[in-house]
Amino acid sequence: MKVVLIQHIQGYGRRGEVKEVKDGYALNHLIPKKLAVQATVKNVQKYSKLVEKEKVQKQTMQEQPTVLAKKLRGISLDFSEKADENGNFFAGVTKDKIAKALVKKGLAVKSKQVKLEEAIKKEGSYNVQVEVSSGVISEIKVLTKVIV
Repeated sequence: MKVVLIQHIQGYGRRGEVKEVKDGYALNHLIPKKLAVQATVKNVQKYSKLVEKEKVQKQTMQEQPTVLAKKLRGISLDFSEKADENGNFFAGVTKDKIAKALVKKGLAVKSKQVKLEEAIKKEGSYNVQVEVSSGVISEIKVLTKVIV
């Protein structure tokens, strides 16, 4: 009997593959445990489409971090903060402020991805790293100035 595997079976085959098995094995083990279905034309098409769709999704998930990292490289954020007479900002520019500014620009970044040891408290230009995913790090430019 020919069956289409619904799940990966260690040492036997991967999901979506068509296998020739003994009738008893298919009817008593694979089909009742929902590990396989009978290989009709409809089932073969259905599971081959699902496998193809999963491959495309997996490839897209792998490409997304690098695309986001490329977009971040060209980003420059401007912040204006109130400061005391010594030029120290009262509130400072924090991870949260940077992440919110990036989200406003349409980039999905969380504050924990912004690698900033402490809030920026002085006027100037800073390079701030953003960890898009594990191993993929990009850098943005943060410009700060004092509001008079």
